[in-house]
Amino acid sequence: MAGFSIFLFLSLAIVKRFAKLENLRTSGSTPGNGRGYLLADMELLRSLGIASAFAAMVVLAIYIGGASAAKHYSQPELLWLIVPLMILWISQVWLLASRGKLDEDPIVFALSDRVSLAIEAAVVVIALLAI
Repeated sequence: MAGFSIFLFLSLAIVKRFAKLENLRTSGSTPGNGRGYLLADMELLRSLGIASAFAAMVVLAIYIGGASAAKHYSQPELLWLIVPLMILWISQVWLLASRGKLDEDPIVFALSDRVSLAIEAAVVVIALLAI
């Protein structure tokens, strides 16, 4: 699960930078030199961030299908329900960022957005049912 966490964190860190650049671009501003990102970097950041997000989903799927999940959960097959929920959530985050509508840190977004909270609750319930 460390691989899942690393790829997901990387995607969220990249979406935060991407969203900041997107918001600067739509307002007609230019980025400061603080982090060294340029508007020209946006497409590369988008590609790297989405690739990292889906790498996290692949790692999660490998974990669920492996022996480790079977050792820790009595019904590991239920964990498969988490994968589409996570794909939905991370896709929503990237879609909003691409539209210039992610104005905050993605973690703050996850803790305040109704859809995100519903997905988080569903993931917790599924994980508890799988135990």
